[in-house]
Amino acid sequence: MKAKAKAFIAELTERLGAELPADRAHQKVMPHRKPVRQLGKELKDARQSAILIFLYPHQAKWHTVLIRRSDYKGVHSGQIAFPGGKFEDEDRNLEFTAIREAEEEVAIPASRVQTIGKISSLYVPPSNFLINPYIGYALERPEFRPQPSEVADILETPLESLIGDHRLKDQNVKLASGEVIRVKGFPLGDRLIWGATAMILKEFTDLIEELKSPISLR
Repeated sequence: MKAKAKAFIAELTERLGAELPADRAHQKVMPHRKPVRQLGKELKDARQSAILIFLYPHQAKWHTVLIRRSDYKGVHSGQIAFPGGKFEDEDRNLEFTAIREAEEEVAIPASRVQTIGKISSLYVPPSNFLINPYIGYALERPEFRPQPSEVADILETPLESLIGDHRLKDQNVKLASGEVIRVKGFPLGDRLIWGATAMILKEFTDLIEELKSPISLR
């Protein structure tokens, strides 16, 4: 299994160094959203943040971990997201931010995360954050523990259940304001991964779909 896992990681690392499919992947989820490269003044005062797409083998399948944010008075209350958060002044860089936040939110030991690159940054107008998604992995599943003040649920998800355009579905979502909107996203049980997280996830899974290495570890 480890040989297959290492081959997959090696090919993914190489792919991350080439041109990324940001625009076409993001627009499959939100066709009206402007690409980051076309933004100007919107990015001038954007707050920097980073998330970690963490990969690990579990039950002979590659998995990633997402969280359901706790309910609070804010635009992202209760939403599904990757572990992550805002850049702090004491952080060495944004990669450090991603790993630090993942350790704080779901107890992934920073010392066990091997980072292999990042995918395209994404601007989120409602919260004025520029999200920087980093890819990391471990060859063993850690013991996840939620930070109670920020994380309501931990969602371990096999990658194979997220790959392919057919995974995207239209669904009504009720915002924290009470407004109901129609969005496209990834169903996850009785929940939906939508918005910025779905856009980031779509770019990543489109990359995975290009690889020749099998995603199965059997």
